[in-house]
Amino acid sequence: MPKQLSELTAKELTQTSRFLSLVLRHKAKNYGLEIEADGGVLLENLLNLPKFSEFAEPDKVVANIVDNDAKNRYTIFSKNNNWYIRANQGHSVKVSELPLKRVLDFSEIPVAIHGTYLEAWEKIQASGGLSKQKRQHIHLAAGLPEERNIKSGIRSNAQVYIYIDTKAAMRNGIEFFISENGVILTPGNSEGIISSEYFKNVDIRTAQLKI
Repeated sequence: MPKQLSELTAKELTQTSRFLSLVLRHKAKNYGLEIEADGGVLLENLLNLPKFSEFAEPDKVVANIVDNDAKNRYTIFSKNNNWYIRANQGHSVKVSELPLKRVLDFSEIPVAIHGTYLEAWEKIQASGGLSKQKRQHIHLAAGLPEERNIKSGIRSNAQVYIYIDTKAAMRNGIEFFISENGVILTPGNSEGIISSEYFKNVDIRTAQLKI
């Protein structure tokens, strides 16, 4: 029997949020959904997926996830008399008109940090820089996760914090943007990379290493 929102456990809500992220960022077409250039997917079509038949009122479940997401990952919006939902960043599928604010001066993002893990840091060092990999952008945060105003762009359990020299990067033509939920995004250079030459310093746990 389909569950009411009040009957769902925190684990069930988390699993549903992860499913939303998977669909809206990476797999919309795999589920037969059209994703528009601005990242929007028709909410009605999303709610018709078999996953949401588990819920008595799937629209309320999704609205609850969007409203209470600690990192503001999603936005529900109206367009052409229809309701849409999108992920605010993190796409591997092409969304060329995602509503991003272009950074015009490095002073807008004086702090830009990429959080990662020790194993990944070794690969970053070996490759000579940060890669966007299969995603559209490299994700950066405007501060450390323990700072009150930092909600998105960096994992709270990251072991390595890479500080980016945005002034030098922008001077050499690398673009930066800010998503609706405050994540700093960059496509990197023509190869999708921010070279290690733009690493101002790297904070590994409690030890700070100057580059």
